[in-house]
Amino acid sequence: MSAGVSLAWATEAFSKGIITEKETLVPLAFGNGTSYQTALHHLAIGTNEFYQVLSRGTMKAAERYGGGDFACVLGRRWLLCYGRDVFCFPGSWFASLAS
Repeated sequence: MSAGVSLAWATEAFSKGIITEKETLVPLAFGNGTSYQTALHHLAIGTNEFYQVLSRGTMKAAERYGGGDFACVLGRRWLLCYGRDVFCFPGSWFASLAS
């Protein structure tokens, strides 16, 4: 799930021009499965600095490249997702919007 969230952030950042193919090594676009397979491989092995940072999570990537307004962070009491606070109940998949 975290890899998917990371690649979704990268796709959004790519579409907004925050990062380019120089970082991603492949053109990321929702629906382009072949590019995602390649990007997942790069993420797994840390091919370049971009994928090494991205492997540490979307907040680390957003701190380095920008795009914090649409970064999604998993595994915290407060889930920050696309600029909205979501309250997560410990030990549960249930979450509700805080705002």
